[in-house]
Amino acid sequence: MHAETSSSQTPDISRVSERVIVLEGAFNARDAGGLPTVDGREVRRNVLLRMDSPQRLTEKDAEVLLDERGVRTILDLRYSDESREHGIGPLRRDDVVHINVPVRSSDSMVAPGLRAAVDAEPERPVWEITYEYYKGYFQTNDGAALVSALRELIRPDATPVLVHCAAGKDRTGVVVALAQSLAGVNNDIIAADYAASASAVPKIVARLAELGGYGELDPQDVSRQMTSAETMLALMDWVDKEYGGAREFLHQHGMSETELDKLAAVLVTEGN
Repeated sequence: MHAETSSSQTPDISRVSERVIVLEGAFNARDAGGLPTVDGREVRRNVLLRMDSPQRLTEKDAEVLLDERGVRTILDLRYSDESREHGIGPLRRDDVVHINVPVRSSDSMVAPGLRAAVDAEPERPVWEITYEYYKGYFQTNDGAALVSALRELIRPDATPVLVHCAAGKDRTGVVVALAQSLAGVNNDIIAADYAASASAVPKIVARLAELGGYGELDPQDVSRQMTSAETMLALMDWVDKEYGGAREFLHQHGMSETELDKLAAVLVTEGN
C-alpha cells in the first residue's frame, strides 16, 4: 500500500508558524484551526489547541494557555496510568476542567505501544506500521474513545479545548485529524498539518526518555517516531473508504446528527 497525494490541491500550511504556540515547557503546541475547508471557509482558531505532555509547563506557559488563550478544558488522551503519574502541571486550576479520555490501539496496549509496534517489524516502512497502529484507535472498543473525545468539544462552555497526549502527535494527531476532516478540510492539508509535528519530535523524544515510563526511548534515534504525511493520508483514505468519512464514522458510533451539526458549527467559521 502506498499513500498518494492528490494533485488536485497542493497542501498549503505555509502559515503554520502563525499557529504555533511558543511555550517553555512543551515543544509541539499549536492551534488546530486556521486551515481552509473545501467550501471556502476556515477552521475556527482558538477553539481546539493541540500540545504534547503538559507536566513540564511553567507558570508563564500556564498564563499563555489559560489566561491569554482562555483554555477551559484539558482533554487528556493518555492512558490512565500516564495521566496519574505525570499529571498536567500548572494547568490544574479550579476553573479548568480536566478530562482523561484514554485512546488505545488495542485493549491490551500500554505505553509506549507505537514504538513497540515499529520495533517489532524493523524491515517495514515506519509510516505503514504507524498507519496500521492508528487504525486500532478506531477499532478498539468500537472507536468509543475517539467519539468521547470529540463530543467534549460540544459540552457547554468547553472551548477553547486543549487536547494532548504524551508527544502530541499520535493520539492527539488522530483526534485533531478527525475534527479537521469533519470541519471539511482536505485530506492532503490534514496530512501536511499532522506532519508539521516532525520538527518537534527530537526534543519530545529526549523529554520522554528523561521522564521515564516510555520504554527505552533512544534520543539518538528519532526516525521511528517521526510524523509523515503518508501515514495520515493513508489513514484518512481508509476512514473515507471504511466508514464514508469522519462524519459518518462519528454518526455510526454514537453521535447524533444534531450533535454533529453542533460540532461542525463549533469548528467552522460561518460562510460569507
